[in-house]
Amino acid sequence: MQRAKENDRIKRSCHEQNVTVECLTCGHIGVLTREALTRFSIQPNTPIAAFVKRLRCRRCGSQSVLATRKPRNQKAS
Repeated sequence: MQRAKENDRIKRSCHEQNVTVECLTCGHIGVLTREALTRFSIQPNTPIAAFVKRLRCRRCGSQSVLATRKPRNQKAS
C-alpha cells in the first residue's frame, strides 16, 4: 500500500507544471515552483491571469513579464 502511494506521488510530481516568468525588459528568466506559489498564497492550479499582475522581475523590478506554465522536467528556454 505504501509503495502504491509513493508511486502515485512520483507520477504527480512529474506532471506538475512550474510557472516560468520571463522579464520583457531585461530578459531575466525565473521559475515559480508549486511550493513557491503556495508560499505566496496562490493555489498551483490558479490561472496565470489571476496573479500575473503581482509578479515582478527580481533583477530589474519591472512588472513587464511573460508567465507561462511548463512541465517540471522541461527547462526554461
